[in-house]
Amino acid sequence: MALDETEPNYRRIQLDGEACPLVVDHGERPEVFSLYASRWGVLTDGDGGKLPFLDQPALFGLLAGSGTGDLLEEGKSVFDGPPELVAEQLAIPSVQAWAREWFGTAGLTAPVDFDGPCAA
Repeated sequence: MALDETEPNYRRIQLDGEACPLVVDHGERPEVFSLYASRWGVLTDGDGGKLPFLDQPALFGLLAGSGTGDLLEEGKSVFDGPPELVAEQLAIPSVQAWAREWFGTAGLTAPVDFDGPCAA
């Protein structure tokens, strides 16, 4: 419930374990389970392909090395620097708005659709 209240960029989706099977530790198969999907979609490689699973510092490094994402006054990428600094920059509402628009216009996002046959 804390995530529901504190993460406005995500929404909880309840899935049916029969239509969308999930096997957890010890072979358990829940009848119903939830996941969080980003309201803004998922990041892609720009050609509609999946990005490899990366931790946050590696993702920021990939984005900074792409030669795009320049926003800061000195022309440095908003994604360049220690993860704490990048997260601090991305917490600024104007930077958030810029990032949503930039990811979309750069073709780096794809919609998330779990509301189909797996929805509970």
